Amino acid sequence: MIIFVDDFCGSGQQFSDFALFVGLEQLMAANPNCRFIYLTVAAHEDGIKHVQTKYPRVEFIAGEILGADHHFFKGENLRNFKVDGLVERLRADYDRIASEVGFGRGKVPALGFEEQALCYAFDHGTPNNTLPIFWNQRDQWSSLVDR
Repeated sequence: MIIFVDDFCGSGQQFSDFALFVGLEQLMAANPNCRFIYLTVAAHEDGIKHVQTKYPRVEFIAGEILGADHHFFKGENLRNFKVDGLVERLRADYDRIASEVGFGRGKVPALGFEEQALCYAFDHGTPNNTLPIFWNQRDQWSSLVDR
């Protein structure tokens, strides 16, 4: 049995890159009776689907599973507030700030990697699937949490 341990799986791309680097497909082919387990503290449904589609033999275990409801602007949490147009107003403000500060001009879009728009962090770091407004450090912007 081989267990891969990770703190977070957002899109599954990092696992795929790792699997390619270590030759996971060849390892699986050479060990047909071996179990392969990917154990994460938390994972997004998109990442789980990506890993299980690309590597069906990899069993996925996550302590917490995030999904579309965890997208800051599309989830149900904001809809619980009885303020007309709240989601649209917050999104417009966020887009304006992101543009002004420069979020989304690099490798990670303004809504985080794969535009998952999460609000998720660990004590030791923050997934890049989280809104950059939380973790991105700029001359005119101080991060709230470490990346």
